[in-house]
Amino acid sequence: MLISGKRIHITGSTQIDKAAIHGATIIDATITNAKIASLDAAKITTGVLSAARIGAGSITADKLAANAIKVGLSGWSDSIRVSPYSLSWYSGSTLEGQISSVGMEFYYGSRFIGVMGQGFKEGDNNVRGIAMQLNGQGDYVTWSYRSGASGTYTTMFTLDPKGKFNPSEPGIHLGAALYTHAYNFYTSGRRDIYLAD
Repeated sequence: MLISGKRIHITGSTQIDKAAIHGATIIDATITNAKIASLDAAKITTGVLSAARIGAGSITADKLAANAIKVGLSGWSDSIRVSPYSLSWYSGSTLEGQISSVGMEFYYGSRFIGVMGQGFKEGDNNVRGIAMQLNGQGDYVTWSYRSGASGTYTTMFTLDPKGKFNPSEPGIHLGAALYTHAYNFYTSGRRDIYLAD
């Protein structure tokens, strides 16, 4: 039997025991926070959840939609891709480089050109430094400069182990004057060499 609310008026401490009251019949602001035993998160459909209500570390990777971060960055640049292990950048569909636990790695598609990152002396891991390492699929390392805002770069110093940058002349090449400022060059056995005009 359905009894219209217009026909019932409850006052004082009188209670309705084990009854079902449909939501449509409850007027606004009549149920206080203390009266809510639990609330299904699916019932929250609008509004903004305050950051203060989110526990630190409570949002884990399994709670994010597939490619959520990648899609979120797409408005910034389609050439930047994020994975749990690296930050990569592309020219179109061609991989050019990435930052990972190894350091800053450089690629040309499937070719691994080289890496710049932390290095250590072979045989002694305690001797540490910053290393620029040319991989076997790379051709050269160069220091160069560009005098203006555009145009080509002028090569000043080049490591060319295969002789590809300077054909048939593998080695180290200068592209500018070398000033020793009175410091000597030494060969094996600590024999010094003096340069003269």
